Amino acid sequence: LFGMDVRKKTVVPEMCKWVKSGKMHSTFVPALRENGKGIDYSSFKEYDVYAEVRSILNNLKINAEKKLKTALEKGKLYALQSALEEAKRARNVDKDLVAQANAMVATLK
Repeated sequence: LFGMDVRKKTVVPEMCKWVKSGKMHSTFVPALRENGKGIDYSSFKEYDVYAEVRSILNNLKINAEKKLKTALEKGKLYALQSALEEAKRARNVDKDLVAQANAMVATLK
């Protein structure tokens, strides 16, 4: 169901980001049954959790890269460290930006 295969015991990579972002909640709440007994999944036959996760990861990447660029412009150690942590969580961030930020952190320490 929605990115989980109980037989193969697999899950969509990074699915937790979909859950933690609140996107899962906002997707399912409108489908709550009027009688209060669960969710009506019939409207989700074509729902693509993979696309949702990719979208969230892309947004995280964009935000992390913006934060890295700003931190590099300001040259503040704390801002650089924070931006690097965000880049690590976002994954697939521009490697050159990360390398530049790491180099600047090394010079500021």
